[in-house]
Amino acid sequence: MGCSVATNRGVLVDLSSGEVAPGFYRADPRQLRFTQSDASPNFIDPVTKKPIGTIDSLVADLRAGKVTPDQVGKPLQVVMYEGKPFSIDNRRLTAFNLAEVRDVPIEVVSLKDAGVAKRFFDRFDPIRGEGLNIVITPTSGRTAAQTLLRDQGLIKGKQLGN
Repeated sequence: MGCSVATNRGVLVDLSSGEVAPGFYRADPRQLRFTQSDASPNFIDPVTKKPIGTIDSLVADLRAGKVTPDQVGKPLQVVMYEGKPFSIDNRRLTAFNLAEVRDVPIEVVSLKDAGVAKRFFDRFDPIRGEGLNIVITPTSGRTAAQTLLRDQGLIKGKQLGN
């Protein structure tokens, strides 16, 4: 028997129930939490490893109507963890929230998938364990930001080797 996958692409899903089947949905990004304590302001091309834009430029383009959330890469990947929806895509989530977008495509993915679980747990260290906030800092400032957050007891410092 195969796993059933939901495909509710036209209706905003309420993620507050804590139980959402894997599949494609639309959601209000304010429902989503960050998996990391911090992120770079730059989007990087995965092939060339060169910057291709910033959170600020994406916010401006979204606000001006130059792009829609559906044109900004794949749907946000969301993991339901301990009954809470965490986005693996922190920069795009930040941009959607700053642009006050209220309807974005998401893909709820399962931690039963080894690749998803690795990507999620390798970076999972949200502020206060809740992921309601994120610090945006250049790559050169990430270690200092993480150290400060760790020293204040706000994160575990996973990416610092703790």
